[in-house]
Amino acid sequence: MASHLACIGMDAPDSASTERLVSSVLQHAALVGRHRGVDVLRWEDASGACLVFSVRKREIVNFLPTLAGTPGARLAHVVEVNEDVSKAMVTDDEGNDATMLTVELEQRDLFRGGVASGPASLVALATDVKVYPDEDTFAASRDSLIDPEGEVTEPPPRALEMRMPWPPRMASQSFISFGVSAGPEGDHVTAEARLNGVVMHAERRANALTGQTFIVARAACVAFDVDVCMPDEPAVPAIGAVVGGQVFMTGSLSEGWTSIPAKDTLRVRLSRLVGRKAGIDP
Repeated sequence: MASHLACIGMDAPDSASTERLVSSVLQHAALVGRHRGVDVLRWEDASGACLVFSVRKREIVNFLPTLAGTPGARLAHVVEVNEDVSKAMVTDDEGNDATMLTVELEQRDLFRGGVASGPASLVALATDVKVYPDEDTFAASRDSLIDPEGEVTEPPPRALEMRMPWPPRMASQSFISFGVSAGPEGDHVTAEARLNGVVMHAERRANALTGQTFIVARAACVAFDVDVCMPDEPAVPAIGAVVGGQVFMTGSLSEGWTSIPAKDTLRVRLSRLVGRKAGIDP
């Protein structure tokens, strides 16, 4: 599996080298905000590779590898699950719920204790992803199965009766966020997911700091468009190809995002309930 840093051209041979690399980047990072005693600093190079740091009293308490992506989603009710991960609802253009995901956001320390919403760019760091030349090839592959490692069995009577496709497969545009179905203990929730998307554009980029090349593929997924970052491959994915596999979801709330204190959400919900019961818009 590829490391998160390798997906943006910042792979290192060992932990000591990684620490030196990250520390050198921090010297050039710019302050983007401060909340509850934590400074959030951001570094970005010409390739779009980003490192976002959380610093408290001159100590790095967290950092996030990601990409300066393109907005392609709208998030609602973004709340923290733990110090790293947020949970959010992805909505469509009409504001209807489309899917839910867990994600590590650049602004996670800036809305901590609140509820955020707004347009967002989503980035999938491709930790274990394959590229298929087209949707038909993906659909015929074992990797499209709901359970790629499981045994393919005969269809049950109900599947035959309802003429359901068998075995069950994921679509070429599909998404399962593992953190959404995790247990109630938030400490164990991660931003890992299984993502399949159809490539709309892809290119090879070079990290300005390390010189390492990596690939960024803009892909259409079931409820959003996403930038998939992966370690360099011999060939850049073509338009219409399918990228699919395990990813780590990161991203950034875009211009126009808002946040309200968690205590105020109770007032908002009560206001909406009162409005519904009374037949008026609150």
